[in-house]
Amino acid sequence: FNAVAHFIPFERASLSPDDYFSLLRSASVPAFNLAEMTRLYPDRPLFSAMTVLQAKLFTDGTTGPLLPLFLLSTSVLVATFALLRLLLGDSRPALVGAVVFGLLPNQLETYHASVQNIGNLGILYYLVSFVLFVQFTRTRAATLLIASFVFYTLGVFWYEVGFFLPGVLLVYCWLYARRSMPTVALFALPAIAYAGYRFWAIEMMHAVAMGRLRPLVTLLHQYAGGYLALALANGATCFFDLPWPWLTLAILCDAAVLWTIWRLMARPVIPATG
Repeated sequence: FNAVAHFIPFERASLSPDDYFSLLRSASVPAFNLAEMTRLYPDRPLFSAMTVLQAKLFTDGTTGPLLPLFLLSTSVLVATFALLRLLLGDSRPALVGAVVFGLLPNQLETYHASVQNIGNLGILYYLVSFVLFVQFTRTRAATLLIASFVFYTLGVFWYEVGFFLPGVLLVYCWLYARRSMPTVALFALPAIAYAGYRFWAIEMMHAVAMGRLRPLVTLLHQYAGGYLALALANGATCFFDLPWPWLTLAILCDAAVLWTIWRLMARPVIPATG
């Protein structure tokens, strides 16, 4: 499915603006020099180091990164299916859900930009962490909890797209595994560590450039207002720019999908764990 939907014909492979940026960085920055990468790109030093390494390996070719891009994106789809299979208890709706996830138009970049090899790997960390945690709540095997914690820690310091996964785990536990709720607190440790590092790194970089730290009110306005609230508002604004017939169809489809998922998860297919 992944090959047919996203990689045939293979001539669709092309470089993205992020790939060109990685090529520019790779010309002057040594790979695996994490100290230098942390100084230059403090928000995502591991992510940046790997993109530089990939740019050095494949240069400006488009066919070289194609195989890892296919393998990693396929792994993300397989992990999505595994997670839905655990949550829904049925392979058929899980397969449909994975296919729908693979066809989401906002996911197209993850299949056609070689820099998304690194992004796909980050997403895979979070999915594997979620799968392992669900299995832990059913078996109470400490090794599964530790492995889930390790994958989340790798993910949050790799690519922060799944930063709020502990909140999702908390909701899951409240619905299906309440005696496992205290274990979610373990995931707060890397989340707080990453948030503290990210905040410190960005602010130190700004302080070096501007000669002073920014006041707390400015920081709250930037992070809570500029990054979070404004992003949500822009998303809603663009959403309502759609023609009303298509907007209505999208809302109805979303409502149908949510209702179906809720009904499937409401069935007694997930073993009770207390």
